[in-house]
Amino acid sequence: MRGVFTWAISDGSYVGNNPFENTKAGGRKVAGELSGLSEGEKIRRAKTLESNKHAYSLLEVAEMLDKLPEPARTVCAVAAFTGFTRSELMGLKWSDYDGKEISIQRKIWGGKEGAPKTEARGAGVYVVPLLKAILKNYRKAYPAGKDGWMFRGEKFLRPINLDNLSRRDISKKVSFYGWQAFRRGLGTRLNEAGVDAKEIQSILRHADISTTMGFYILPDQKRAKAGLRKLEQVARRKYGVKV
Repeated sequence: MRGVFTWAISDGSYVGNNPFENTKAGGRKVAGELSGLSEGEKIRRAKTLESNKHAYSLLEVAEMLDKLPEPARTVCAVAAFTGFTRSELMGLKWSDYDGKEISIQRKIWGGKEGAPKTEARGAGVYVVPLLKAILKNYRKAYPAGKDGWMFRGEKFLRPINLDNLSRRDISKKVSFYGWQAFRRGLGTRLNEAGVDAKEIQSILRHADISTTMGFYILPDQKRAKAGLRKLEQVARRKYGVKV
């Protein structure tokens, strides 16, 4: 049902937020999903499952910015510092960037141009100085075509195919866990930096904060242990709790 409403919103047949935005279908266990598959299919499925749990670290992002050729480098930079989804990245035009913020006006999914997933997704995202500099250099090297697409193919000047880009230019240079891992990475890194959950929700443009907390801030065992140690110290020192 979430997919049906997503299509309807993109097609303009339905106006408003997706009422099934925060629903999640149940699934089988990993072992069950891999049973009965060929070895090649098992490897591909395992990679997909691993990707769904990954959030890029700052070190991984830095490696991409250091090793990747253009336009992959700038696409990854925008994904890392804005949290835009694959379909949003493909739909970006230079007119969406005012020098301070980038606003999502459209997305491209299945080769079709449509409206943003929800009303919240249309909010502007602040562009940090580093990303501004990267975009400035990129625009000099890849000036806008007649339709103004930010990331375009050189042959037909249409929105670049990010699946092809990841296979051709990214996966051969660095470990790549998919485009959504940038979004999870941004949410997780902001949380680690102590940014308030409501602010992270605003940056990721989620209509409901439960989506931010449930799917885009991955648990960190080291931070969890540090938090428990701090709680123990307070209990011992301030309240005199003894064994």
